[in-house]
Amino acid sequence: MDVFAYRLLQTALPLALLAVVAGRVAYVVARRQPGAEPGSPRRAATRALLASYAVGLGWWTIVIANPGQDGSRRANLVPFREIARSLTVHISRYGLLNFWGNIVAFVPIGVLALLALRRDRRSAWLVALAGGTALSAALEISQFWVGRSADIDDVILNAMGVALGVVLGVALARAARPASTRSRTLSPPETGATQ
Repeated sequence: MDVFAYRLLQTALPLALLAVVAGRVAYVVARRQPGAEPGSPRRAATRALLASYAVGLGWWTIVIANPGQDGSRRANLVPFREIARSLTVHISRYGLLNFWGNIVAFVPIGVLALLALRRDRRSAWLVALAGGTALSAALEISQFWVGRSADIDDVILNAMGVALGVVLGVALARAARPASTRSRTLSPPETGATQ
C-alpha cells in the first residue's frame, strides 16, 4: 500500500466513525425534544452528518492531503486547464485520482445537504448545489491562504460531485416516500371525465 492510500485510510476511517457517532447523537437528542415536528430527528441527524463530513473534508484537504506540494503558493484561475492536462497530456495515477477524487469527495455533500433541507422547499436542490460549491470555493481559498495551490478546476469538479450527490439525494428522497404518495405524484392527474 502506498503512502497516499495509507494516509487516506488512516484519516478517513476515524472521520467516518466520528460522523456516524455525531449523526446518531444528534438523532437521539432531536427525538427527545418536546414538540418536534415529524422528520426533524432525521433532519437533525443529517445536518450533524453533513457538518461532520464537511469538517472532515476540510481537515483532509487543508491539513492532511498535501502530495507533491513544495510550499509555493500557486493559483489556476483558468477553467478546465488542469482538467484537460490531467486527462490528456499528463495521464497518470495521480492525475486520475485527483480528477475522480475531487468529484467523489463531494457526492456526500450533495446528498446530505439536500436531505438536510426541508422537503417542502422547491429550491432545495439549488440551495444544496450552491452551498456545496461555496464550500469547495472556501476550501480552495483556504488552501491558497495556507501556502498551497488553489485551482478553479477543483471547484468545478467538486461542483460536479455535489450535483451528482443532489441527483442521488432526490432519488433517495423519492424512494423513501410511502408508496401511496409516490404513485400519486408519478401518475398523471385525473381530469374528472367519466365514460
